[in-house]
Amino acid sequence: MDRIIVPLDGSPLAEQALETARYLAQTLQGSLVLAHVVESPPVPGVAEADREDAERYLAAVAQAIAADGAVPVATRVLLGPVAETLLALAREEPRTMIVMSSHGRSGVGRLLFGSVSDRVIRAATVPVLIVRAPLISGDRMRHVLVPLDGSPLSEAALPLGLAIARATGATLGLVRVAEVYSMAPFAGLGVSITPVDGDLFWELTEQVRDEARAYLDAVVEEHRAPDVRIVWEVRVGRPAEEIIRAAQTTGADLIVMSTHGRGGLQRWAFGSVTDEVLRSRAAPVLVVPPGVRGEGVSEWARAGTAPVGTA
Repeated sequence: MDRIIVPLDGSPLAEQALETARYLAQTLQGSLVLAHVVESPPVPGVAEADREDAERYLAAVAQAIAADGAVPVATRVLLGPVAETLLALAREEPRTMIVMSSHGRSGVGRLLFGSVSDRVIRAATVPVLIVRAPLISGDRMRHVLVPLDGSPLSEAALPLGLAIARATGATLGLVRVAEVYSMAPFAGLGVSITPVDGDLFWELTEQVRDEARAYLDAVVEEHRAPDVRIVWEVRVGRPAEEIIRAAQTTGADLIVMSTHGRGGLQRWAFGSVTDEVLRSRAAPVLVVPPGVRGEGVSEWARAGTAPVGTA
């Protein structure tokens, strides 16, 4: 990433994103842009006063960050609707990332449907990293987790996850969650409903496990490199719950995932797997929109031959 935008509104809550943004800018050899959006009020002259306050605030933050000279820092004060203005700023240059807190001045303690964070994620054409707390491991990233479901859409997150792991020296962890007929005791076959006994259910579970293992083996083989350690695991259950558990058990510092996967939804859906993971606070989540592509999509996904029984 050549440029990392950090939206700030003057609150300590919004500033929680600064540490992670600065770390990524340094390791990815990019620059920081500290942005404040002034929403135009109906009272004449108020916007200009707010702009001047914002410029002084951003200048002070930028000076503190630039003190050691490790990361180039610029500031932008913009006028307009917050989410739409930030998205327009992100579109000005390629290879841009937005790193922001899930909440700011309002002090809302969770990502709300309809919030600025939500609107930015839904409409962004660049990766968006949602930060709620400092890095889990302290001074650097040690584990980057990328959930995959076998589709090219989910693998849109893989090149960026791999690049961050390489730049930071972190281990890249891949996880695939197998769903066996939604783990229900009945399987739909055509128009009929057929009970699944214990032995058959176990066989189905082992089958999707084996397919998921083969898929992850193929992905790792394609991306094997001496400068990145890659590990993987297969889990069985509800995708969001198992991704969160995987992040917790590995101590993941970052989850990198697509906005959608096998379902093919063209936007981030409220209640989706990505939404559940974002709400979990398991780790900062870097959301990669489907338009962000790169080398790294596996042969299985490109050919559309990844097993369909897993997610």
